[in-house]
Amino acid sequence: MAYDAVLRNLAVIGEAVRTLPSEVKDARPDVAWPAIAGLRNVVIHEYFKVNPAIIRDIVDNHLVPLREALTQSPEP
Repeated sequence: MAYDAVLRNLAVIGEAVRTLPSEVKDARPDVAWPAIAGLRNVVIHEYFKVNPAIIRDIVDNHLVPLREALTQSPEP
């Protein structure tokens, strides 16, 4: 059940990224915005192709940097 909740939240994050203003995305070119939105599409439309090891890597290594990118103001 926890795995399904993680997938659901990653899908929500991917959908939210799609609606971010371009100014936000342009200010953080170091973030892989298309990959985040693309993961949403895989989770929603190609559920049986989801690789649990990749999901684990995203949770362990990529969510905190994403949160930091969205909460820190960009360098001038």
